[in-house]
Amino acid sequence: MALAKEMPVSSIGELVGEQDTRIWRIIRFHVDKAFEEKDFSAIEKVGLDETSSRKGHKYVSVFADMDSGNVIFATEGKDSGTVRKFAEELPKHGASPEQVKEATIDMSPAFIAGVRDNLENAEIAFDKFHVIQALNKAQDEVRRAEQAKNPLLKSTRYIWLKNPKNLTEKQKKQLETLRFEKLKTAKVYQMKLIFQEKI
Repeated sequence: MALAKEMPVSSIGELVGEQDTRIWRIIRFHVDKAFEEKDFSAIEKVGLDETSSRKGHKYVSVFADMDSGNVIFATEGKDSGTVRKFAEELPKHGASPEQVKEATIDMSPAFIAGVRDNLENAEIAFDKFHVIQALNKAQDEVRRAEQAKNPLLKSTRYIWLKNPKNLTEKQKKQLETLRFEKLKTAKVYQMKLIFQEKI
């Protein structure tokens, strides 16, 4: 098992003279056994996010204990059913869905519904990365609409989307000039910066 942390299973197979399918069976046996023995009785805060598992829009939803940072559960998909599967797994590890007090998720309607339906005592918190991503999208939509009437905003997209400390000197000067114009884009930008300071 120690080798499996350090090198690909196919390489282990070559090293020990065994087929990688057999090594995978051994690994899965030990991983499943270790997972069965996990104790989730103290878990109150969970984080949930999806990741692509392979090409072709195949997703895995991963749950983590926000206090320890440890991954505690993973399942295929990225819909509300993933939260149901997590809630069903908790009693097998000395826990209950009711004990989860906080769930940090992205703004996916499926995850929101899943938490509301299956972790009913959990307050929903949206993770910072996805909130800022949504703010940047709104910022760009406002700029694009306003640019149609105001040529000053032409070729300024990245000035509004970049972190101020990452701007070039030229971009900083351009931003300073634009910030004093009566632009909706500048107002949205200020609101975004204030929000970022507070989180």
